[in-house]
Amino acid sequence: MRRGGRLYESATRRGFTSYFLTFPTGSARLKLMSLPGLAGRADVPAVGYVHLAVSVGSESAVEALTAQMRADGIRVRSEPRQTGDGYFEAVVEDPDGNSVEITA
Repeated sequence: MRRGGRLYESATRRGFTSYFLTFPTGSARLKLMSLPGLAGRADVPAVGYVHLAVSVGSESAVEALTAQMRADGIRVRSEPRQTGDGYFEAVVEDPDGNSVEITA
């Protein structure tokens, strides 16, 4: 993976490890997280990932998109909020029940 993108940051805390990869254009970033002990848990999706995150650029954009998605009948799992790792985000559910983070 280091050949495909530049390793941006690595952090270990709360028992999980995060890796951020940026790509040559600088317009996209991929975050990979690992948390030992999740495999086989009934409350964790088994599709190979836990969620997808999309950055919309600002806190007001997160709030506006969350409101629009709610109005369109999309389930909001988590209201817009500041997270412990420094992101402002909301979490919605896609049609297959997967979590999608909307971040700033």
